Amino acid sequence: MWTRSELKERGKEVFQANYWGTVGTLVLYSLIVGGAAAASSFLIGVGPIAVSLLVVNIIAVGLKRFLMNNRNGEAEVSNLFSAYSQNFGNVLLTMFLRDLFTSLWTLLLIVPGIIKSYEYRMIPFILADEPDIEYKEAFERSKQMMDGEKMNAFLLDLSFLGWFILTGLTCGILAIFWTEPYYEQTCCELYYALKDKADNVVDTVRIEDTAATGEVSTQDDDADTFAEKADQAASSFDAASDKVVDSVDGVVRDGANSAYEKVSGVMDSISDKASDVAGDIKDHFDKDKE
Repeated sequence: MWTRSELKERGKEVFQANYWGTVGTLVLYSLIVGGAAAASSFLIGVGPIAVSLLVVNIIAVGLKRFLMNNRNGEAEVSNLFSAYSQNFGNVLLTMFLRDLFTSLWTLLLIVPGIIKSYEYRMIPFILADEPDIEYKEAFERSKQMMDGEKMNAFLLDLSFLGWFILTGLTCGILAIFWTEPYYEQTCCELYYALKDKADNVVDTVRIEDTAATGEVSTQDDDADTFAEKADQAASSFDAASDKVVDSVDGVVRDGANSAYEKVSGVMDSISDKASDVAGDIKDHFDKDKE
């Protein structure tokens, strides 16, 4: 079971081991994405969409490849462009479908869109790790990895809120030299933590299936390992994040109840007026008959 403090500590260690390489690559990444956004502002029709698909999404997958290689000291700036030469068409299609499905869910309501964005969060990492993977399998694997982990991932993001605020106070300078490298490398550590968890679950299921046919026997401790969901050694910042989430949940619930009461009152009022109107019409016809 992973914890936020462990992931952040590992992410910090990895990017500090290649500090200037990571900073320089992220600066280049930001310049490319920023330049693409600026260029798309002058385009019309499908132009902006094409720029996002052909540049932003592909470079994003390349960044994940860089972060992965960063863990073993083999990261190079050229990793940013790796997706262009490693099954480019498959990467392009899968990332397009991710954006499309997220947008469609967001059109329904903001919250479902956010939930789906977390469900699809591991897709760029999966593509960077396995460029030849079929898009359906990439979606299914990301869904499996994020199953039961969406709130934990949200709280991990929320734990960086203090750094994001400091970044704003320094006019973005802190993002270049600390916040972005720290955050991105921590997200990479999250991918490996969830990947290990998913692989272990698959191995456990296989062992249990084999044991069921009498080929091998397993002990209950193997399954119990994956049933426990205790979060260990949460920092004070993480505890505050939990309180924020609880407060937001309470506000949403109270707002929903209040809205329901108001709507119910309006509907009752409309019903009463409709009854009065129906009564007046009936009286009118009765008088005409007399």
